[in-house]
Amino acid sequence: MNAQSTSPTGTPGASSAERGTTRIGEVVVLEVASAAVRGVPGVRAVGGAGRRAAGVAVTVGADSAEVAVEVVAEHGTSLPAVAQSVRRSVAEAVRDLTGLRVGAVDVLVVDVHVPSDQEDDDGVRSGGTLPRTRTTAR
Repeated sequence: MNAQSTSPTGTPGASSAERGTTRIGEVVVLEVASAAVRGVPGVRAVGGAGRRAAGVAVTVGADSAEVAVEVVAEHGTSLPAVAQSVRRSVAEAVRDLTGLRVGAVDVLVVDVHVPSDQEDDDGVRSGGTLPRTRTTAR
Protein backbone atom coordinates (compact mmCIF):
# COMPACT_ATOMS: atom_id res chain seq x y z
CA MET A 1 0.00 0.00 0.00
CA ASN A 2 1.28 3.44 -0.91
CA ALA A 3 0.97 6.22 1.75
CA GLN A 4 0.04 9.72 0.61
CA SER A 5 0.57 12.88 2.57
CA THR A 6 -2.65 14.72 3.22
CA SER A 7 -2.86 18.42 3.95
CA PRO A 8 -5.13 19.78 6.69
CA THR A 9 -7.63 20.62 3.95
CA GLY A 10 -7.74 16.98 2.92
CA THR A 11 -6.04 17.45 -0.45
CA PRO A 12 -3.35 14.79 -0.98
CA GLY A 13 0.10 16.37 -1.26
CA ALA A 14 -1.12 19.99 -1.02
CA SER A 15 1.48 22.45 0.25
CA SER A 16 0.70 25.40 2.47
CA ALA A 17 0.96 27.78 -0.51
CA GLU A 18 -1.76 25.81 -2.31
CA ARG A 19 -4.18 26.08 0.61
CA GLY A 20 -4.49 29.85 0.43
CA THR A 21 -3.43 32.80 2.50
CA THR A 22 -4.67 34.57 5.57
CA ARG A 23 -4.39 38.31 5.90
CA ILE A 24 -5.22 40.37 8.94
CA GLY A 25 -6.77 43.76 8.19
CA GLU A 26 -5.69 47.03 9.75
CA VAL A 27 -9.05 47.47 11.48
CA VAL A 28 -8.56 44.15 13.29
CA VAL A 29 -5.09 45.14 14.50
CA LEU A 30 -6.45 48.55 15.49
CA GLU A 31 -9.22 47.00 17.61
CA VAL A 32 -6.85 44.48 19.23
CA ALA A 33 -4.34 47.23 20.07
CA SER A 34 -7.05 49.59 21.38
CA ALA A 35 -8.46 46.92 23.69
CA ALA A 36 -4.97 46.09 24.97
CA VAL A 37 -4.23 49.75 25.76
CA ARG A 38 -7.50 50.23 27.65
CA GLY A 39 -6.57 47.36 29.95
CA VAL A 40 -3.26 48.85 31.09
CA PRO A 41 -3.22 50.19 34.67
CA GLY A 42 -2.39 53.90 34.72
CA VAL A 43 -4.01 54.60 31.34
CA ARG A 44 -6.98 56.92 31.78
CA ALA A 45 -7.96 57.10 28.10
CA VAL A 46 -6.78 56.31 24.60
CA GLY A 47 -6.20 59.50 22.60
CA GLY A 48 -6.75 62.97 23.98
CA ALA A 49 -9.88 64.96 24.69
CA GLY A 50 -11.93 65.06 21.51
CA ARG A 51 -9.46 62.72 19.78
CA ARG A 52 -10.57 59.31 21.04
CA ALA A 53 -10.85 57.78 17.56
CA ALA A 54 -7.37 58.99 16.66
CA GLY A 55 -5.69 57.39 19.68
CA VAL A 56 -4.30 54.36 17.82
CA ALA A 57 -2.76 54.09 14.36
CA VAL A 58 -1.46 50.91 12.75
CA THR A 59 0.51 49.88 9.71
CA VAL A 60 0.09 46.25 8.69
CA GLY A 61 2.39 44.40 6.32
CA ALA A 62 2.28 40.82 5.05
CA ASP A 63 3.53 39.35 8.32
CA SER A 64 4.13 42.28 10.66
CA ALA A 65 2.51 45.33 12.21
CA GLU A 66 3.62 48.62 13.70
CA VAL A 67 1.45 50.49 16.18
CA ALA A 68 1.40 54.10 17.41
CA VAL A 69 -0.66 54.90 20.50
CA GLU A 70 -1.67 58.15 22.21
CA VAL A 71 -2.72 57.88 25.85
CA VAL A 72 -3.89 60.01 28.74
CA ALA A 73 -2.20 58.73 31.90
CA GLU A 74 -3.45 58.90 35.46
CA HIS A 75 -1.76 61.55 37.60
CA GLY A 76 0.70 60.02 40.04
CA THR A 77 1.73 57.11 37.83
CA SER A 78 5.22 56.68 36.43
CA LEU A 79 4.87 57.75 32.81
CA PRO A 80 7.83 55.66 31.56
CA ALA A 81 6.39 52.61 33.36
CA VAL A 82 2.93 53.19 31.87
CA ALA A 83 4.44 53.56 28.38
CA GLN A 84 6.43 50.34 28.81
CA SER A 85 3.31 48.50 30.01
CA VAL A 86 1.39 49.80 26.98
CA ARG A 87 4.17 48.59 24.66
CA ARG A 88 4.26 45.14 26.24
CA SER A 89 0.46 44.74 26.37
CA VAL A 90 -0.07 45.86 22.76
CA ALA A 91 2.78 43.75 21.38
CA GLU A 92 1.61 40.62 23.20
CA ALA A 93 -2.05 41.07 22.23
CA VAL A 94 -1.32 41.76 18.56
CA ARG A 95 1.15 38.87 18.34
CA ASP A 96 -1.03 36.38 20.22
CA LEU A 97 -4.36 37.25 18.59
CA THR A 98 -3.26 37.92 15.01
CA GLY A 99 -0.02 35.98 14.61
CA LEU A 100 1.70 39.10 13.27
CA ARG A 101 5.22 40.05 14.30
CA VAL A 102 5.18 43.46 16.01
CA GLY A 103 7.97 45.70 14.76
CA ALA A 104 7.37 48.68 17.03
CA VAL A 105 4.85 50.13 19.45
CA ASP A 106 5.34 53.89 19.76
CA VAL A 107 3.66 55.51 22.76
CA LEU A 108 2.91 59.22 23.12
CA VAL A 109 1.55 60.40 26.46
CA VAL A 110 -0.61 63.33 25.34
CA ASP A 111 -2.03 64.32 28.71
CA VAL A 112 -2.16 63.50 32.41
CA HIS A 113 -5.53 63.27 34.13
CA VAL A 114 -5.65 65.17 37.43
CA PRO A 115 -8.79 64.27 39.43
CA SER A 116 -11.14 67.07 40.42
CA ASP A 117 -13.58 67.32 43.32
CA GLN A 118 -16.29 68.20 40.76
CA GLU A 119 -16.05 64.86 38.91
CA ASP A 120 -18.42 61.96 39.28
CA ASP A 121 -17.23 58.35 39.36
CA ASP A 122 -16.68 58.29 35.58
CA GLY A 123 -14.32 61.26 35.67
CA VAL A 124 -16.86 63.57 34.06
CA ARG A 125 -17.59 66.98 35.52
CA SER A 126 -21.14 67.70 36.52
CA GLY A 127 -21.61 69.84 33.39
CA GLY A 128 -21.07 66.80 31.15
CA THR A 129 -17.66 67.86 29.90
CA LEU A 130 -14.38 66.08 30.38
CA PRO A 131 -12.12 67.57 33.03
CA ARG A 132 -9.35 69.84 31.79
CA THR A 133 -5.80 69.30 32.90
CA ARG A 134 -3.24 72.02 33.41
CA THR A 135 0.11 72.03 31.69
CA THR A 136 2.68 74.43 33.06
CA ALA A 137 5.90 75.12 31.18
CA ARG A 138 8.85 75.87 33.40
